[in-house]
Amino acid sequence: MPLSEALKMPLSFESIYFNSSAWESRKKHLENEVERHNAFIKLGQEVIKGLNVLASRSR
Repeated sequence: MPLSEALKMPLSFESIYFNSSAWESRKKHLENEVERHNAFIKLGQEVIKGLNVLASRSR
């Protein structure tokens, strides 16, 4: 790479990274983690609702 081309590049490679396939792969991985986390939270909420129903029936 010529020096003039290197000097025209941004100091931060952030824009290059966010336009790369590596970022797309990372973003998909993060989205999958969020979905999995949300599924556990929803499952926990359903368990709590079920326990509340059982507790109200026993009174």
